[in-house]
Amino acid sequence: MANLVTVIDCCTKMVVCYAMGEDPGHIQAALRHAADRGALALAAIFHSDQDSNYTSYEFSGIITELDLLTGN
Repeated sequence: MANLVTVIDCCTKMVVCYAMGEDPGHIQAALRHAADRGALALAAIFHSDQDSNYTSYEFSGIITELDLLTGN
């Protein structure tokens, strides 16, 4: 079953980008796409649900790579 990941600007409530997929890699893809579009401010806070995909080593790596903070 495919999952949808959306990156939303909480200030404007606009969807910055999205990705859909069955493996956890689509989370990183959505964040990279948002970063490539210049839609992520320096030290932006990323908030997610408490799903295990967001506690993985891979997710932690993309957060560090993109200089994001987590608000969980």
